Amino acid sequence: MAATLRSATELTTLTPTEKRVAEKIAAGLSNQEAAAELGMQPGTLGRHVMNIGLKFGVSSRPAKIHAALASGQALAPEAPDTVPAFTEDELLLLRAVATKSDNDEIAAAARIAPALVTTRIRDLADKAGALNSSHLVGMAHAWQLLDSETATKPDTSASPSPTTLPDHRASGGTQ
Repeated sequence: MAATLRSATELTTLTPTEKRVAEKIAAGLSNQEAAAELGMQPGTLGRHVMNIGLKFGVSSRPAKIHAALASGQALAPEAPDTVPAFTEDELLLLRAVATKSDNDEIAAAARIAPALVTTRIRDLADKAGALNSSHLVGMAHAWQLLDSETATKPDTSASPSPTTLPDHRASGGTQ
């Protein structure tokens, strides 16, 4: 019998359950909270989270959420309409959190000392009003700060100021 090769699209396509799991994690829920909301055991939910990472070739929880959201297969969570006034360094850290797997990689990409990574991520999440780093990535997608490759480049022609985004939820637009 001949082997059937699957396309890259087939290999990275999330199941409906994996999409729902990604959306719950992007909303900041723990495995226990997400499992309870989805009516499954935490271990089962954990396997879905693991499968998301395997499909996209990423290992960190925020990178899994970034991949699911950037691929358009999961919806970003609700986020406040006003985007915090992130500095260029904070946006660099945000991109690193979304795309790197461990603190050393995040530190190198964000150009900070590895010992500062956890504190800086926590400070960034607090500034955004995020519950955790996965929620931070989800909110960044809702604010359109991250796309399929990386975050958009900040406008350096003016000092950072809060930005109000249009509300696309009422019109059925995507976030």
